[in-house]
Amino acid sequence: MIVITAVQLRGYILGQPCYVIEKVACLSFDEYKACRRLNLQKAEEQENPQANPAQPPVKLTQSSSFITKIKSTFSKKKEEEILENIVNEPVLETDEVIINDIEIPTTTTALPLSSSISSSTATSSFEDNISDQNDEEDVLLEARLIRQIVDLFSRSMFVFSNTFDLTNNFQNSYKNKIDTDIPLWKRADRRFWWNEHIVQTLVDQSLDEWITPIVQGTIQIEPCVIDGYEFDFILISRRSKERAGMRYQRRGVNEDGEVSNFVETEQIVIFKRNEINHVASFIQTRGSIPLFWSQSPYSLHPIPTLERTEKENERAFQRHFEIQEKLYGRQIVVNLTELVGREAIIGSEYRKHVENFGDPNIK
Repeated sequence: MIVITAVQLRGYILGQPCYVIEKVACLSFDEYKACRRLNLQKAEEQENPQANPAQPPVKLTQSSSFITKIKSTFSKKKEEEILENIVNEPVLETDEVIINDIEIPTTTTALPLSSSISSSTATSSFEDNISDQNDEEDVLLEARLIRQIVDLFSRSMFVFSNTFDLTNNFQNSYKNKIDTDIPLWKRADRRFWWNEHIVQTLVDQSLDEWITPIVQGTIQIEPCVIDGYEFDFILISRRSKERAGMRYQRRGVNEDGEVSNFVETEQIVIFKRNEINHVASFIQTRGSIPLFWSQSPYSLHPIPTLERTEKENERAFQRHFEIQEKLYGRQIVVNLTELVGREAIIGSEYRKHVENFGDPNIK
């Protein structure tokens, strides 16, 4: 179970706080081990209160804090007594190893079989050794995966809000008249809900209070004043979880029209007049060229290579812009590829497909 332990407040959107994740911890589903893991950090802070005075922990709202959710889920008296000691707010982690509840076994060496041991005994001993080795590999793999997940969510590139839907842009929320009274995860745009798979067990159990959609991207909120008029300028970039990947290793489009490393960037201006909030929103999107193509990750300056047939590329291209129009309406397409040089083959092919598409909503 991944639990957010340290965050940075980025500001407020319509009075709702928005955070960037600084640290997370991986806790066992055994509530007693989870309590011990959290209480360990609390005890260390009490022993050394001046360890990091420049970065005080950010306190989350009490209604959605980890301790409140635990108390509402576990009802046994003994469990509640233990949970009373858990810290109510995320705290800054030390360099202590996160995975302290996983026991990694030491490597075992099989003893040579003596001539007096029967064949069946030798076979059983061999199978036991193989089983032990497999168990050890599973434990090591699990510990490695947990470390990678903890590291991924501790790079200050995931944002969230307990009370505001960061996955949907303002235009989409207004157009679809999204009900703000239902839980956040039930109205989330799944393209930008990065922890959807991790929380699937909680979704199956309808534990709404435990589910917070996490967005990979960035958010900047700045209060501004021009000629005496106050307003908030907000910039939000949301990276899609569909076909996300490293440069050169993830390129082009798939059969469903989804392009690699798609990002939706929303510029927002919020101001108040006569005690009424007014919102202006402008959206830009970027993504890989919506054709089947690739580049070698082993070359310093790889040359793009077109793939698949003309018909397959045309079908995926049209599917991509059908999705774009449905989500964002009329499009103004900007081709950022080079018209000469190694990118020319992709740029010219992209331009040809746009012209052949002939959609008046695509310029």
